[in-house]
Amino acid sequence: MNTTTRIGSIAVTLVSEDDTIMLPTSLRESGSGYLATYADGARDTFNGIHDFAESHRINLNAQSPEALTALAMLAGSEWRPTHTVTFTPAGDTEGHTAVVQLFDGVAYTLPEYLDCATADWEVTDGEWRCQGQVTPGGANGTVTVVAL
Repeated sequence: MNTTTRIGSIAVTLVSEDDTIMLPTSLRESGSGYLATYADGARDTFNGIHDFAESHRINLNAQSPEALTALAMLAGSEWRPTHTVTFTPAGDTEGHTAVVQLFDGVAYTLPEYLDCATADWEVTDGEWRCQGQVTPGGANGTVTVVAL
């Protein structure tokens, strides 16, 4: 399910992996958490961006750069997307894309950044690598990097 949601002052499209879950029409900071308001007037509060994403079956890695930027700003994070990295396995027509912020040679997705986790992607001597390999897990395929 896709819904246009106002996150703070920015209107973006959020995508849920579950068509039965209603997405909010607005999401804003409220006290120590976040307040979601829905089209039917219902409201709900969430402790953090991960709590919100989990309850709405929103895969943070599958959102647009604009939606991720708005969520990062709402979370008070300085994360901003700089690149998309797409891996397309050999023989596959669809790639798997990560929206990342490249900082000092390390490319963090928003969840990696918010969790202070080790990033999958990095740039070494000008070459993009996934956990030290040219492709994820050393699989056959192509990697395409686009600066935003």
